[in-house]
Amino acid sequence: MRGGRADIDKLWLSYDEVVAGPSTAVVRVLDHHGSELAPDEIARATDRARGRQERFKVGRSGRGREDLTTAQRDRLYRLAGHFPYVDFAPVGLGG
Repeated sequence: MRGGRADIDKLWLSYDEVVAGPSTAVVRVLDHHGSELAPDEIARATDRARGRQERFKVGRSGRGREDLTTAQRDRLYRLAGHFPYVDFAPVGLGG
């Protein structure tokens, strides 16, 4: 079972998916929760959010591997170990 327990309604969404297609990512989240917005509304909202991007730290895939210390990464692996039924590979923990 990929992603963990079957009784938990979850949606894995990676950073790379969000960056590659913000509007598509929003549609996936809304669909997952049974909500709907018109595609043009979603596109306008994601365009507005991208226009404000200079306020935030620039994100990039793999940043945790580069910026976290070995001790910090080890702690994350230990914490994830408390949930053996969850596949954390989509967020970079495990394999």
